[in-house]
Amino acid sequence: MYQSHSAVRRGARRRGELQGPLKRRGSLAAALDPAPHEIATLEGAIANARAGAEGAEPLIEAPKKFSQLAG
Repeated sequence: MYQSHSAVRRGARRRGELQGPLKRRGSLAAALDPAPHEIATLEGAIANARAGAEGAEPLIEAPKKFSQLAG
């Protein structure tokens, strides 16, 4: 690659003629696979749900204990 190629490319980038990053060569399957992101999102949602359920246990147990004490 010649220096002039880099200069032309920098000028085009400054003028806004280039749209986004260059296309990469190689496998697109790894770049387009949304599974890892989706798995991480779902695992976070599960952790939040478990934390919420653990916090709600005393609220659920209180009426049971009250009904046992009241007879």
